[in-house]
Amino acid sequence: MAMSLRPHLLRWASSEYLGTLRRGATLLEVGAVFRVASVFLVWFSGFWVGGQAKAMLGMMCSLGGSVAFAVGWWWLTTPDLRRAEREARFSLRRRARVMALTLAMVGGMLLAIDAVRAQGMGTPGVVRMVLMVLWVGVLVVQFFGAVDYFVDLARRAEDPGWERWMSACRWLVPLGLLAVVVGSVAVYLMMLDSVRRGIVRVHERQRLERTRHLGDPNQ
Repeated sequence: MAMSLRPHLLRWASSEYLGTLRRGATLLEVGAVFRVASVFLVWFSGFWVGGQAKAMLGMMCSLGGSVAFAVGWWWLTTPDLRRAEREARFSLRRRARVMALTLAMVGGMLLAIDAVRAQGMGTPGVVRMVLMVLWVGVLVVQFFGAVDYFVDLARRAEDPGWERWMSACRWLVPLGLLAVVVGSVAVYLMMLDSVRRGIVRVHERQRLERTRHLGDPNQ
């Protein structure tokens, strides 16, 4: 009786379906680690490798992260066969899958351009710039679509704590990124102001000493 009233709940889902969702979520985490590693390698690997080797190392991690991201999202948005006939045409699951795969596709194009550049073959800079703007736009849309899908999963899991956390992440992540950007700009401006004030102190001290020497008849 309970199943017929609320068939969408995950408690009634098959073990195979839940296992697929679990593998997808795990692979997304792995992909995130690869992405962070690629950024770390590109930024800091110059201490022990350089030039083309550094770029290749970063691209390999980025490629691994992109593949894990695409496959992870494919698994995580696997349709529940029990609900397939009743699923809306533009359901949260379908939208999340389409946007994730679109993001992966645009990211793959950017990666291909970087690989071509690493081989010394130039590509029009405007192409990369357009793709980068497109990637950022898709990323924003994909993020909010993903959060909506996660909230729906939490509701189907009957987990209020998880649902509240997913709803909070909808704003915590953008606010966190904004705080990092604003904080970085603020620290940078403080650094420049510190440089200016340091030079001003030296300059004023020098002028004071010169004035003192000019006013001293013994000099």
